[in-house]
Amino acid sequence: MLTNSAFRTIQIIHYALILGIFILGATILFPFQKLSFKLDFGSLLFDFTTVWSILVFIFHNKMYTNEISKISLLNTAHEKWQKYFISHLIRMSLLESSIILNIIFMSLNPNYYYTVLILINYLLIFSYIPDVSKIASEWHLTEEEIKNI
Repeated sequence: MLTNSAFRTIQIIHYALILGIFILGATILFPFQKLSFKLDFGSLLFDFTTVWSILVFIFHNKMYTNEISKISLLNTAHEKWQKYFISHLIRMSLLESSIILNIIFMSLNPNYYYTVLILINYLLIFSYIPDVSKIASEWHLTEEEIKNI
């Protein structure tokens, strides 16, 4: 069904996204030694990052599940793989955008609150690492199809 190289490709892209965000965060945030934890509800940055993070948290999985449900309508394994690949990348891009936004705003206003939002999104990204068993359960594959992944 899937070639081993196609599956490895999505895993490599996934790990590259994780590493890229980590390097960006470390580069931008390294100079900050003094962080505070203030919930500044009047700040436009605070409000924007909070709303964006909540929207991403709610809709990233909803969008992904909606797209994955369409896989059963596709005929070939190649079409199914393309749909999964694109859906996975969009989901990761949404989570990555939330992390990058919080890193940028944390550099403008050093606050642990942004760190919490970054860590929550990082945990989500780590939980979505592509795995054969996850793909098999999402696609409702048979044992024979799983062996071909």
